[in-house]
Amino acid sequence: MKSVINEFCTRIGRNRLLVQGAGGNVSWKQAGILWVKASGACIADADKSEIFVPVELGKLSDQIRLGNFDIDLRLHESGGMRPSIEVMLHAMMRFTVVVHLHAVPVLAKLVQARFKEDISGARALGKFCFVSYAMPGAALAKGIHDALVSSPDANVVFMGNHGILVGGESVHEVEKAIDSICAFFEVSTFSAGGASSSSVGSFYKSGKRFIAFPDSEVQQLALDDSLFCRLEKDWALYPDHVVFLGACPLIFDSEKSFMELEADVDLPDLVFIRNTGVFVSDDFGSARSAQLICYFDVLSRLRNVDNLVRLTEFQVEELLGWEAEKYRQKRSNLAG
Repeated sequence: MKSVINEFCTRIGRNRLLVQGAGGNVSWKQAGILWVKASGACIADADKSEIFVPVELGKLSDQIRLGNFDIDLRLHESGGMRPSIEVMLHAMMRFTVVVHLHAVPVLAKLVQARFKEDISGARALGKFCFVSYAMPGAALAKGIHDALVSSPDANVVFMGNHGILVGGESVHEVEKAIDSICAFFEVSTFSAGGASSSSVGSFYKSGKRFIAFPDSEVQQLALDDSLFCRLEKDWALYPDHVVFLGACPLIFDSEKSFMELEADVDLPDLVFIRNTGVFVSDDFGSARSAQLICYFDVLSRLRNVDNLVRLTEFQVEELLGWEAEKYRQKRSNLAG
């Protein structure tokens, strides 16, 4: 089973529309053990390093029966790695193989206000249930548990402003379901017009060296006015984006206004300058790069959609202050 899982992980982990950096997780159950991806590990690395942590399924099941979804992940560390923050979701799904993804075609629908109504009666999605956004961890686990009690045969759980949970008795079954779901939700994407890359290569500001982000599509977030105008209001759409890229973007209406900043201003590692480009510091790293690309992939599918559900200020503060997410980000940065 493990070799098949590793091959599957490597395959989907290299598809940016399915997996972004250390986001998402995969598990399988075997002989009373739940093998689940470690927090901060990358699914794509399954072929070159150990990314799974064994957890006694019985212990998790006991806690679920008691209605306790807030477990101490440190108690289940193995080989210096903690199980995924979402380990309880994997334990409560009755299927052998469970996959949790932030699949872009689905995520771009999950942030829309009418998602639940739009999928009502959609037979092509299989047996599914829906839970509104909840803080990852105990709150989300409780919401999914309650949804599965009402829909015990559901093999797909849609999580508002978050992602999907897909279960099956084999990797093939799960992968087929994921392909069908993504195909159902996919829409035509943004087509760039005009400049495709920043006219500025690099510069120094406040003691940092900034370079133009090396992706012509991501550059459209600053170069295309329709996308640039959405940065502020449509920033905090889903957890991983906030955790890795912060509560709000630093945006400037012109290169001139940016360069006029005081020399000692403490700048973040990501800057958007209208009609100039998207710039990152040398310390930006692969984990945050993956999330920035994901944000473009999501926003490009929302070009003509305005009725979105955004994370509230309180929800953002919850995410940024959570120890488990700080640990995951640290591990992810080390891996990247």
